[in-house]
Amino acid sequence: MAVAAASPRAAYTSQAVSTPAVQESVVMSLASIPLLEGNRTPPAEAVPQEPVPAILERIAWCESRGRQFDKNGAVLRGVVNPDDIGKFQINEKHWGAEAKQLGFNLASEEGNRKMAMSLFERYGTRPWHWSQSCWDKN
Repeated sequence: MAVAAASPRAAYTSQAVSTPAVQESVVMSLASIPLLEGNRTPPAEAVPQEPVPAILERIAWCESRGRQFDKNGAVLRGVVNPDDIGKFQINEKHWGAEAKQLGFNLASEEGNRKMAMSLFERYGTRPWHWSQSCWDKN
């Protein structure tokens, strides 16, 4: 089956559907799904998430002001090191292969968060030691 890359709706609505009533139902239910543009993802409330420890939220604030994307919707990259990506500024050169092996897309908010949680569970705050003067204030 050929999938239309330009629009998820086109991919679904172009499929053969058995009856006009079923086809209309499919089209109507898909109308409520927002189309995603570029690197944008669904709103955070649409994706159930495991809680993130408060220290990781502080780290994210210091690293990216808590943002996965810039004002134009592109994935946020590090200013000092462009290999750092997303809300938690995870370094792609150092952690990218492992993230991919674990099935985490660092460019997505969910994948970036999951990789941050994985790093935190194994190494604590050490992967973010360069920003410690910001997030480790008593």
